[in-house]
Amino acid sequence: MKVEALRLGFKLVFLQAVLVVCGLTLSRSQLAGTEMLWDKASHFMAFLVLAFLLDYAVRGYWLKWVGLVLFGLGIEVAQWFTGYRSFELQDLAADALGVSTYLVLRPQVAKMPMLRSLSPYD
Repeated sequence: MKVEALRLGFKLVFLQAVLVVCGLTLSRSQLAGTEMLWDKASHFMAFLVLAFLLDYAVRGYWLKWVGLVLFGLGIEVAQWFTGYRSFELQDLAADALGVSTYLVLRPQVAKMPMLRSLSPYD
């Protein structure tokens, strides 16, 4: 598969993931079975996955990490305005921890054979 096609795939999946995260975090009700998940773990995992997808969707740019954390802040602000959700600094911290954890794992992830042609370090 060509590098451009693979990168486009990551961009499309990243966009889908952003839409899913927005939908889940701003919905009035939770999906069946998710009420047992720990909220902070859900934030952590969502932003760990978003960081991975973003890394391979967009080359270089350290600003993408700041933008991803600002996206988390935007979610919290939007939740505050819903009236049925609330702004929680702990959620934002879990988001930032998910991004930070990906950055620690990033060198190992880049060694995966499928991803070698898409070096995020360019």
